[in-house]
Amino acid sequence: EPIQALDLLDRSYTAYLAHHDIMGAARALVQRGIVQRMRGRHSEAIETCRQILDTIGDEDCLPRIQAYHTLGICQTIQGDYDEGMRSLEAALQIAERMNNDTEAAYIAHDMGTAELNRGHPIRARRHYHQALMCWRRLGNSSALASTLQGLGIIHQYTGQYAEAEDRFQESLAKARSAADRRL
Repeated sequence: EPIQALDLLDRSYTAYLAHHDIMGAARALVQRGIVQRMRGRHSEAIETCRQILDTIGDEDCLPRIQAYHTLGICQTIQGDYDEGMRSLEAALQIAERMNNDTEAAYIAHDMGTAELNRGHPIRARRHYHQALMCWRRLGNSSALASTLQGLGIIHQYTGQYAEAEDRFQESLAKARSAADRRL
């Protein structure tokens, strides 16, 4: 239950602060921001992410990556594509410096989606290809299927129907191998 999750995350945050564990507090806030985003409370998620970034400073760490990632998604959902892409780029740079290929692939995928929603299919394709290479290397069939769908949509939009069908067919095969019925 999301409301219960938010209550538990608030208690976790308070407990971490009481023990002067800034990184623990940041991790609790990251999860809070993600829950807020998933519940459509984008403005609250943005504020939570900014609080995280103020709390942990310039450290290259997972909570910082996730805060920028969530911040960027929320900003683009609200239509602030320029600021959202800057936040997503910041997340991607930190993930790449930390050699966190999984986070980098998720971020690149979301950058592709943001560019596609913005009406920039060529930019979107570049980001989706970056995610695609990571997913192939990591062997994450479900995430690979999702990125292949994004590429299929781009090919469809640009009139490359044979390529679109190839991407959709490969996506379907990967989704089936991952037993991912949603995809």
